[in-house]
Amino acid sequence: MQGSWRKVAAGGSFAVVATAVCALHAQSEGPVIWYRSSEGCPDGAAFLARLQSRAQGARLAQVNDRIDFVVTLGSSEGRSSGKLERQTVGSTVAIREIETQSCEEVADALALTLTLTLNPSGSGAQPEASGEVAPAPEPAPAEPAHSLAAPGPRASGTRQAASRSPPTSTRVPPDDREGPVGTHASNGVWLFGAQLGAVTGPTGAVGPKSAVFMEYEPGWAALPGASARFGLFFARVEDDAPGLSVTMLGGHVDACPVDFVGPKIHLRPCLGFELGTVLASGRSTSRRDDQGAWGAVLGSARASWVATPGFALELEGGAFAPLVRYAFVSGTGSELYQADSVGFFGALGAALRVP
Repeated sequence: MQGSWRKVAAGGSFAVVATAVCALHAQSEGPVIWYRSSEGCPDGAAFLARLQSRAQGARLAQVNDRIDFVVTLGSSEGRSSGKLERQTVGSTVAIREIETQSCEEVADALALTLTLTLNPSGSGAQPEASGEVAPAPEPAPAEPAHSLAAPGPRASGTRQAASRSPPTSTRVPPDDREGPVGTHASNGVWLFGAQLGAVTGPTGAVGPKSAVFMEYEPGWAALPGASARFGLFFARVEDDAPGLSVTMLGGHVDACPVDFVGPKIHLRPCLGFELGTVLASGRSTSRRDDQGAWGAVLGSARASWVATPGFALELEGGAFAPLVRYAFVSGTGSELYQADSVGFFGALGAALRVP
Protein backbone atom coordinates (compact mmCIF):
# COMPACT_ATOMS: atom_id res chain seq x y z
CA MET A 1 0.00 0.00 0.00
CA GLN A 2 2.87 2.37 0.85
CA GLY A 3 4.48 1.65 -2.52
CA SER A 4 1.26 2.64 -4.29
CA TRP A 5 1.13 5.94 -2.42
CA ARG A 6 4.76 6.61 -3.34
CA LYS A 7 3.94 6.06 -7.02
CA VAL A 8 0.95 8.35 -6.83
CA ALA A 9 2.99 11.06 -5.09
CA ALA A 10 5.82 10.74 -7.61
CA GLY A 11 3.39 10.94 -10.52
CA GLY A 12 1.69 13.99 -9.04
CA SER A 13 5.01 15.74 -8.46
CA PHE A 14 6.05 15.04 -12.02
CA ALA A 15 2.77 16.47 -13.36
CA VAL A 16 3.18 19.64 -11.26
CA VAL A 17 6.77 20.14 -12.43
CA ALA A 18 5.84 19.49 -16.07
CA THR A 19 2.96 21.95 -15.86
CA ALA A 20 5.21 24.62 -14.35
CA VAL A 21 7.87 24.09 -17.03
CA CYS A 22 5.28 24.36 -19.82
CA ALA A 23 3.86 27.52 -18.28
CA LEU A 24 7.32 29.12 -18.02
CA HIS A 25 8.06 28.11 -21.61
CA ALA A 26 4.78 29.63 -22.84
CA GLN A 27 5.53 32.87 -21.01
CA SER A 28 9.07 33.13 -22.40
CA GLU A 29 8.21 32.13 -25.98
CA GLY A 30 8.53 35.00 -28.45
CA PRO A 31 5.90 36.11 -30.98
CA VAL A 32 5.23 33.91 -34.01
CA ILE A 33 5.20 35.81 -37.33
CA TRP A 34 3.65 34.71 -40.60
CA TYR A 35 5.79 36.54 -43.17
CA ARG A 36 5.06 37.16 -46.88
CA SER A 37 7.08 39.31 -49.30
CA SER A 38 7.47 39.84 -53.04
CA GLU A 39 10.63 39.85 -55.13
CA GLY A 40 12.94 42.75 -54.34
CA CYS A 41 11.78 43.07 -50.71
CA PRO A 42 13.60 41.79 -47.59
CA ASP A 43 12.96 38.12 -46.79
CA GLY A 44 11.81 36.72 -43.45
CA ALA A 45 15.30 36.34 -42.02
CA ALA A 46 16.18 39.93 -42.91
CA PHE A 47 12.98 41.14 -41.24
CA LEU A 48 13.70 39.19 -38.05
CA ALA A 49 17.19 40.72 -37.98
CA ARG A 50 15.57 44.16 -37.72
CA LEU A 51 13.78 42.99 -34.53
CA GLN A 52 16.78 41.64 -32.62
CA SER A 53 17.52 44.84 -30.69
CA ARG A 54 14.30 44.89 -28.65
CA ALA A 55 12.21 41.87 -29.68
CA GLN A 56 14.32 38.84 -28.88
CA GLY A 57 12.72 35.45 -29.47
CA ALA A 58 10.51 36.32 -32.44
CA ARG A 59 10.39 33.57 -35.06
CA LEU A 60 8.73 32.75 -38.37
CA ALA A 61 5.61 30.58 -38.26
CA GLN A 62 5.75 26.90 -39.19
CA VAL A 63 2.96 24.48 -40.11
CA ASN A 64 0.31 24.24 -37.35
CA ASP A 65 1.81 27.11 -35.35
CA ARG A 66 -0.51 29.63 -33.79
CA ILE A 67 -0.11 33.04 -35.48
CA ASP A 68 0.56 36.20 -33.47
CA PHE A 69 1.38 38.61 -36.31
CA VAL A 70 1.12 38.61 -40.10
CA VAL A 71 3.60 40.77 -42.04
CA THR A 72 3.11 41.37 -45.78
CA LEU A 73 5.51 43.34 -48.02
CA GLY A 74 5.15 44.06 -51.73
CA SER A 75 6.44 46.34 -54.48
CA SER A 76 4.60 47.43 -57.64
CA GLU A 77 4.73 50.33 -60.12
CA GLY A 78 7.61 52.06 -58.37
CA ARG A 79 5.85 52.07 -54.98
CA SER A 80 6.34 49.74 -52.01
CA SER A 81 3.77 48.91 -49.38
CA GLY A 82 3.49 46.78 -46.29
CA LYS A 83 0.91 45.60 -43.79
CA LEU A 84 1.18 44.41 -40.19
CA GLU A 85 -1.72 42.43 -38.69
CA ARG A 86 -2.17 41.01 -35.18
CA GLN A 87 -4.57 38.69 -33.36
CA THR A 88 -6.32 40.38 -30.42
CA VAL A 89 -8.36 39.00 -27.54
CA GLY A 90 -11.63 39.44 -29.40
CA SER A 91 -10.30 37.51 -32.41
CA THR A 92 -10.24 40.70 -34.43
CA VAL A 93 -7.33 42.07 -36.42
CA ALA A 94 -5.58 45.39 -35.91
CA ILE A 95 -3.99 46.48 -39.21
CA ARG A 96 -1.26 49.00 -39.96
CA GLU A 97 -0.52 49.82 -43.60
CA ILE A 98 2.53 51.74 -44.80
CA GLU A 99 3.46 52.95 -48.29
CA THR A 100 6.75 54.54 -49.38
CA GLN A 101 9.15 54.51 -52.33
CA SER A 102 11.46 51.81 -50.88
CA CYS A 103 10.66 48.28 -49.70
CA GLU A 104 13.59 48.55 -47.26
CA GLU A 105 11.95 51.60 -45.66
CA VAL A 106 8.65 49.71 -45.36
CA ALA A 107 10.42 46.77 -43.65
CA ASP A 108 12.20 49.14 -41.24
CA ALA A 109 8.95 50.92 -40.36
CA LEU A 110 7.00 47.68 -39.78
CA ALA A 111 9.86 46.24 -37.70
CA LEU A 112 9.88 49.39 -35.56
CA THR A 113 6.09 49.24 -35.20
CA LEU A 114 6.18 45.58 -34.16
CA THR A 115 9.03 46.24 -31.72
CA LEU A 116 7.16 49.11 -30.09
CA THR A 117 4.01 46.99 -29.94
CA LEU A 118 5.83 44.22 -28.07
CA ASN A 119 7.75 46.64 -25.87
CA PRO A 120 6.05 50.07 -25.82
CA SER A 121 7.82 51.28 -22.65
CA GLY A 122 11.28 50.00 -23.61
CA SER A 123 11.51 48.07 -20.29
CA GLY A 124 11.05 44.63 -21.78
CA ALA A 125 7.84 43.95 -19.78
CA GLN A 126 4.73 42.89 -21.63
CA PRO A 127 1.90 45.39 -21.00
CA GLU A 128 -1.12 44.21 -19.09
CA ALA A 129 -3.78 42.79 -21.38
CA SER A 130 -6.91 44.88 -21.49
CA GLY A 131 -8.40 43.85 -24.85
CA GLU A 132 -8.52 47.49 -25.89
CA VAL A 133 -6.81 48.83 -29.03
CA ALA A 134 -4.46 51.61 -27.88
CA PRO A 135 -1.78 53.42 -29.89
CA ALA A 136 1.90 52.85 -29.17
CA PRO A 137 4.10 55.88 -28.38
CA GLU A 138 5.53 57.80 -31.31
CA PRO A 139 9.23 57.15 -32.15
CA ALA A 140 11.84 59.85 -32.59
CA PRO A 141 11.14 62.33 -35.44
CA ALA A 142 14.09 61.05 -37.46
CA GLU A 143 12.35 57.70 -37.96
CA PRO A 144 9.07 57.05 -39.81
CA ALA A 145 6.24 57.47 -37.30
CA HIS A 146 3.92 54.46 -37.23
CA SER A 147 1.97 52.84 -34.41
CA LEU A 148 -0.03 49.68 -33.81
CA ALA A 149 -2.59 48.62 -31.23
CA ALA A 150 -1.16 47.60 -27.86
CA PRO A 151 -1.01 43.79 -27.60
CA GLY A 152 -3.37 41.70 -25.56
CA PRO A 153 -3.03 38.01 -24.62
CA ARG A 154 -3.14 35.52 -27.42
CA ALA A 155 -6.47 33.88 -28.16
CA SER A 156 -6.03 30.32 -26.84
CA GLY A 157 -6.14 27.56 -29.39
CA THR A 158 -5.95 29.93 -32.36
CA ARG A 159 -4.07 28.27 -35.25
CA GLN A 160 -5.30 30.09 -38.33
CA ALA A 161 -3.68 33.18 -39.86
CA ALA A 162 -4.88 36.50 -38.47
CA SER A 163 -5.79 37.65 -41.98
CA ARG A 164 -8.82 35.33 -41.88
CA SER A 165 -10.43 37.30 -39.03
CA PRO A 166 -12.60 40.39 -39.63
CA PRO A 167 -10.17 43.33 -40.05
CA THR A 168 -10.38 46.87 -38.81
CA SER A 169 -8.22 49.11 -41.00
CA THR A 170 -6.20 52.20 -40.14
CA ARG A 171 -4.16 54.05 -42.75
CA VAL A 172 -1.07 56.16 -42.25
CA PRO A 173 -1.67 59.90 -42.85
CA PRO A 174 -0.44 61.12 -46.27
CA ASP A 175 2.50 63.06 -44.81
CA ASP A 176 3.78 60.01 -42.92
CA ARG A 177 3.64 57.80 -45.99
CA GLU A 178 6.19 59.93 -47.79
CA GLY A 179 8.60 60.16 -44.85
CA PRO A 180 9.49 63.11 -42.59
CA VAL A 181 7.71 66.36 -43.40
CA GLY A 182 9.69 68.64 -45.70
CA THR A 183 11.47 65.88 -47.65
CA HIS A 184 10.66 64.52 -51.09
CA ALA A 185 10.56 60.98 -52.43
CA SER A 186 13.92 59.58 -53.46
CA ASN A 187 12.76 58.11 -56.78
CA GLY A 188 11.06 60.09 -59.52
CA VAL A 189 9.54 58.75 -62.75
CA TRP A 190 10.52 59.81 -66.28
CA LEU A 191 8.15 59.48 -69.21
CA PHE A 192 9.14 59.53 -72.89
CA GLY A 193 6.32 59.60 -75.40
CA ALA A 194 4.49 61.05 -78.37
CA GLN A 195 1.08 62.58 -79.21
CA LEU A 196 -1.06 62.77 -82.32
CA GLY A 197 -4.09 65.04 -82.51
CA ALA A 198 -5.69 68.11 -84.03
CA VAL A 199 -5.38 71.89 -83.59
CA THR A 200 -7.10 75.00 -84.86
CA GLY A 201 -4.86 77.30 -86.84
CA PRO A 202 -4.77 81.10 -86.81
CA THR A 203 -7.68 81.17 -89.26
CA GLY A 204 -9.86 78.79 -87.23
CA ALA A 205 -9.55 75.81 -89.56
CA VAL A 206 -8.54 72.43 -88.09
CA GLY A 207 -5.40 70.54 -89.00
CA PRO A 208 -3.19 67.74 -87.64
CA LYS A 209 -0.69 68.27 -84.84
CA SER A 210 2.01 65.88 -83.60
CA ALA A 211 4.46 66.11 -80.73
CA VAL A 212 7.18 64.21 -78.89
CA PHE A 213 7.86 64.87 -75.23
CA MET A 214 9.65 63.93 -72.05
CA GLU A 215 8.01 64.35 -68.64
CA TYR A 216 9.21 64.11 -65.05
CA GLU A 217 7.15 63.17 -61.98
CA PRO A 218 9.38 64.04 -58.97
CA GLY A 219 7.10 62.53 -56.31
CA TRP A 220 7.46 65.40 -53.83
CA ALA A 221 5.81 64.92 -50.43
CA ALA A 222 4.16 68.36 -50.62
CA LEU A 223 2.94 67.83 -54.22
CA PRO A 224 2.93 64.05 -54.79
CA GLY A 225 1.05 64.31 -58.12
CA ALA A 226 3.09 67.12 -59.70
CA SER A 227 4.74 66.75 -63.11
CA ALA A 228 6.58 68.88 -65.67
CA ARG A 229 6.85 68.31 -69.43
CA PHE A 230 8.99 69.56 -72.31
CA GLY A 231 8.16 68.71 -75.91
CA LEU A 232 8.58 69.54 -79.59
CA PHE A 233 5.53 70.00 -81.81
CA PHE A 234 4.61 70.32 -85.49
CA ALA A 235 1.21 71.43 -86.86
CA ARG A 236 -0.13 72.32 -90.31
CA VAL A 237 -3.51 73.85 -91.04
CA GLU A 238 -4.89 74.51 -94.54
CA ASP A 239 -7.86 76.83 -95.00
CA ASP A 240 -9.55 76.96 -98.39
CA ALA A 241 -11.63 80.06 -97.58
CA PRO A 242 -8.75 82.56 -97.55
CA GLY A 243 -6.56 80.22 -99.63
CA LEU A 244 -3.97 79.94 -96.88
CA SER A 245 -1.66 77.24 -95.45
CA VAL A 246 -0.18 77.81 -91.99
CA THR A 247 2.61 75.73 -90.46
CA MET A 248 3.61 76.03 -86.79
CA LEU A 249 6.57 74.32 -85.17
CA GLY A 250 8.59 74.79 -81.99
CA GLY A 251 8.75 73.67 -78.40
CA HIS A 252 6.37 73.74 -75.46
CA VAL A 253 6.78 73.54 -71.68
CA ASP A 254 4.02 72.91 -69.16
CA ALA A 255 3.63 72.13 -65.47
CA CYS A 256 0.87 70.18 -63.72
CA PRO A 257 0.93 70.83 -59.95
CA VAL A 258 -1.74 68.38 -58.74
CA ASP A 259 -3.22 64.99 -59.55
CA PHE A 260 -6.90 64.49 -58.71
CA VAL A 261 -6.97 60.69 -58.93
CA GLY A 262 -3.91 58.36 -59.05
CA PRO A 263 -2.10 56.02 -58.89
CA LYS A 264 -3.42 54.02 -61.90
CA ILE A 265 -5.48 56.87 -63.34
CA HIS A 266 -4.09 60.43 -63.38
CA LEU A 267 -6.12 63.57 -64.01
CA ARG A 268 -4.07 66.77 -64.01
CA PRO A 269 -4.74 70.43 -64.90
CA CYS A 270 -1.72 72.01 -66.62
CA LEU A 271 -0.43 75.45 -67.60
CA GLY A 272 2.36 76.20 -70.07
CA PHE A 273 3.54 78.07 -73.12
CA GLU A 274 4.75 77.47 -76.69
CA LEU A 275 7.59 79.18 -78.53
CA GLY A 276 8.54 78.64 -82.15
CA THR A 277 7.89 79.90 -85.64
CA VAL A 278 4.85 80.22 -87.92
CA LEU A 279 5.02 79.95 -91.72
CA ALA A 280 2.17 81.25 -93.91
CA SER A 281 1.81 80.42 -97.60
CA GLY A 282 -0.83 81.51 -100.10
CA ARG A 283 -2.42 78.73 -102.13
CA SER A 284 -3.12 80.74 -105.28
CA THR A 285 -0.87 80.84 -108.35
CA SER A 286 0.49 84.22 -107.26
CA ARG A 287 1.01 83.12 -103.71
CA ARG A 288 3.16 84.90 -101.14
CA ASP A 289 5.11 83.26 -98.34
CA ASP A 290 5.93 84.84 -95.00
CA GLN A 291 7.36 83.83 -91.64
CA GLY A 292 7.13 85.13 -88.07
CA ALA A 293 7.74 84.20 -84.45
CA TRP A 294 5.12 82.05 -82.75
CA GLY A 295 4.27 82.22 -79.07
CA ALA A 296 1.20 81.19 -77.09
CA VAL A 297 0.04 80.63 -73.53
CA LEU A 298 -1.89 77.40 -73.09
CA GLY A 299 -3.99 75.60 -70.50
CA SER A 300 -5.03 71.96 -70.68
CA ALA A 301 -6.45 68.96 -68.85
CA ARG A 302 -4.51 65.71 -69.17
CA ALA A 303 -5.84 62.26 -68.28
CA SER A 304 -3.55 59.22 -68.34
CA TRP A 305 -3.86 55.53 -67.57
CA VAL A 306 -0.88 53.53 -66.33
CA ALA A 307 -1.57 50.31 -68.22
CA THR A 308 1.60 48.60 -66.95
CA PRO A 309 4.42 49.82 -64.68
CA GLY A 310 6.39 50.78 -67.80
CA PHE A 311 3.67 52.02 -70.16
CA ALA A 312 0.90 54.66 -70.08
CA LEU A 313 -1.79 55.99 -72.42
CA GLU A 314 -3.09 59.57 -72.25
CA LEU A 315 -5.73 61.93 -73.57
CA GLU A 316 -5.23 65.72 -73.53
CA GLY A 317 -7.29 68.71 -74.56
CA GLY A 318 -7.14 72.45 -74.00
CA ALA A 319 -6.99 75.98 -75.36
CA PHE A 320 -4.25 78.47 -76.20
CA ALA A 321 -4.00 82.22 -76.68
CA PRO A 322 -1.44 83.50 -79.26
CA LEU A 323 0.90 86.18 -77.95
CA VAL A 324 0.88 87.84 -81.40
CA ARG A 325 -2.25 87.93 -83.59
CA TYR A 326 -0.98 88.12 -87.15
CA ALA A 327 -2.98 89.66 -90.01
CA PHE A 328 -2.84 87.77 -93.30
CA VAL A 329 -2.93 90.04 -96.38
CA SER A 330 -3.07 89.51 -100.13
CA GLY A 331 -0.52 90.65 -102.73
CA THR A 332 -2.47 93.89 -103.17
CA GLY A 333 -2.25 94.65 -99.45
CA SER A 334 -5.87 93.91 -98.53
CA GLU A 335 -6.39 91.99 -95.30
CA LEU A 336 -7.65 88.44 -95.81
CA TYR A 337 -7.84 87.23 -92.25
CA GLN A 338 -6.62 88.04 -88.71
CA ALA A 339 -5.52 85.31 -86.37
CA ASP A 340 -8.13 84.17 -83.84
CA SER A 341 -7.59 85.27 -80.24
CA VAL A 342 -8.15 81.73 -78.91
CA GLY A 343 -7.37 78.32 -80.43
CA PHE A 344 -8.09 74.76 -79.33
CA PHE A 345 -6.32 71.42 -79.47
CA GLY A 346 -6.75 67.77 -78.52
CA ALA A 347 -4.49 64.73 -78.73
CA LEU A 348 -4.01 61.06 -77.91
CA GLY A 349 -0.63 59.89 -76.69
CA ALA A 350 1.46 57.06 -75.28
CA ALA A 351 4.55 57.07 -73.08
CA LEU A 352 7.19 54.76 -71.68
CA ARG A 353 7.72 55.12 -67.92
CA VAL A 354 11.27 54.87 -66.58
CA PRO A 355 11.58 54.81 -62.75
